[in-house]
Amino acid sequence: MKSLEQTIKDVERDLVINMVLSVRHGRISLKEAGSLSKNFINGSPIKDYEDLFGRLLVLSNKYKEARKVYVKYSPEYEEEITGGILKTMRNYMKNNDFENAIKIAKGDSTH
Repeated sequence: MKSLEQTIKDVERDLVINMVLSVRHGRISLKEAGSLSKNFINGSPIKDYEDLFGRLLVLSNKYKEARKVYVKYSPEYEEEITGGILKTMRNYMKNNDFENAIKIAKGDSTH
């Protein structure tokens, strides 16, 4: 996966492009585009991938423009998360620690 900084730049670029095209084609108003951009950049700086994709997910429930960007970038992130979970589970299973492997599969993040 790209660096966090590069991913943020790519997401921001795609959001701007989608907003401009949507305003140009009358799908959203300039005010709505402004609201989307304010909601994305509001608050503290983006700390990590989870923060970035969490913000996009929330915005994608309200704005189609954000949904397009979320759908474009989130699969790689989700695949990386899933790969990490599977790797951890495999390590537990190699050590015959099936109880912890099952906990990880259920989403117990204490391991």
